[in-house]
Amino acid sequence: MTTATAPIPTAMPHRARGRRAAAPLAFVLAFLAFALQALPAGASYGWCRTDPIVRIGGREANIFVSSTTPILDQAVAPTIVLVSVPLGVSTELVATDPGFGFGERVFFVQSLDLRANDGTGRIEVTVAVLVPARGAALPVLVEFVPSSGGPPASGEGVTNQWVSVTTGL
Repeated sequence: MTTATAPIPTAMPHRARGRRAAAPLAFVLAFLAFALQALPAGASYGWCRTDPIVRIGGREANIFVSSTTPILDQAVAPTIVLVSVPLGVSTELVATDPGFGFGERVFFVQSLDLRANDGTGRIEVTVAVLVPARGAALPVLVEFVPSSGGPPASGEGVTNQWVSVTTGL
C-alpha cells in the first residue's frame, strides 16, 4: 500500500509573508503616532476655526473666525459677530457652532452707510467680530466667504479687539 504525503513547503505562503511584512510598518506607524503626541505644546500652533452661516438678501455666506489653538483655553465668553447690512435687506442666522467653547452670538443691524445695489447687483456687508479671551493677545482671522462662490474677504486682528471686514455679497 502506498501513501501519498504532501510536500513540505520550503517557502512561506504568500498570505503569511504579507502579514509579516505589515508588522514592521504597523510598528513604525504606532511609534510615529506616539512620538508626535509627545511634542511640546509650543512646538507649533494649529488653528481653530468657527463657522456661523448667515443668509443676507437670500444669499448664504460663511463667516469663518480663526485663532491659534491656545484660544480653546483662553476664551472666556461667546464670540460676538455683528453683521451690518443695508436698510431693508433681509437677514437670517442659518447655523452656529460651539465657537471656541462658549458658542457664538450673532447680531444683525441695518446701516444707512451700506448700499443694497452698488451697480453690480452686490449687497454691501460689514462683519465685525470680537473674541473675548484672557491672557496675551492671540491672532484672530475673520473671513467672509459667499456660498455662491463669490470672492472671499478677510480681516486680521487680535483677541479682545474688534476685527472687521467690509465686502459685497
